[in-house]
Amino acid sequence: MPDITTLSKRPVSELMKKNLVVLDKSTPLSEAIKEMYSRSISHILVKQRDEIIGVISEKDIIFKLISRNSWKINVSGLHVSSAMSQPLIYVSPNTEIVNAVKIMLRGIGILPVKRGKNVLGVVTKEDVVSALKFKEERLDFVMNRRPIISSPNERLINYLVKIAKNRISSIPVVEYGKLLGLVTDLEAMYAVYRIYKLASWNVREERSKRILMKDVMKRGPSFVSLDAPLNEVCEKLAGGAKSVLVTQDDVLVGLISKTDVLEYMLGIVRG
Repeated sequence: MPDITTLSKRPVSELMKKNLVVLDKSTPLSEAIKEMYSRSISHILVKQRDEIIGVISEKDIIFKLISRNSWKINVSGLHVSSAMSQPLIYVSPNTEIVNAVKIMLRGIGILPVKRGKNVLGVVTKEDVVSALKFKEERLDFVMNRRPIISSPNERLINYLVKIAKNRISSIPVVEYGKLLGLVTDLEAMYAVYRIYKLASWNVREERSKRILMKDVMKRGPSFVSLDAPLNEVCEKLAGGAKSVLVTQDDVLVGLISKTDVLEYMLGIVRG
């Protein structure tokens, strides 16, 4: 297994996934939501005719659905094009992994890998994290000691903007110091979508205010003790965890996301 510095100089073509999830820009937004939720994926590529032109994520969808102008719109009238991010930001197959990471840390979760007009694959933060092998790094050097947290009875709507604007993927739910669960952007997106499906346009915004964090949270989130190795955290993140919570004596002391790990990786590479 190569060390971090050696790995960082390798081309992204060695990490990219070739199985692409692609939707046409005219696809109803509801289909993109169902696709993400059923597959537990964060991004879908968007095409126009035969060309990939953009990307759509859960955060893009959340931001669209909670915007003031959208509450009265029938969700079936919204299309992928109304929420996708463009222009497409991509890398070539020979781009060094370290340079791809620098791009992703600007708030980009997925990078198509293109040669000419052809998209050969995609590389994500998860792909990079899955390839990393650290030595004896302490988690308190990597973790976010002050993540945004919530109590179970707080309104979900109050956190949706924080999720979308701050580009965070999960919020721990804590009561009296005890960790109860985790609300991810995927669950938050689907909860808002259900409001559109089940409530008439004139009560949607008001109905959204009734949803509490405990109604959406995922119980039994991924967590490790403070003395766990960083490689264990990476394995959990590579296995699909949005973030890994760090506890000490059953008390939440921090959170580690894929972004935190990649920022730490860059610090090693820079020396």
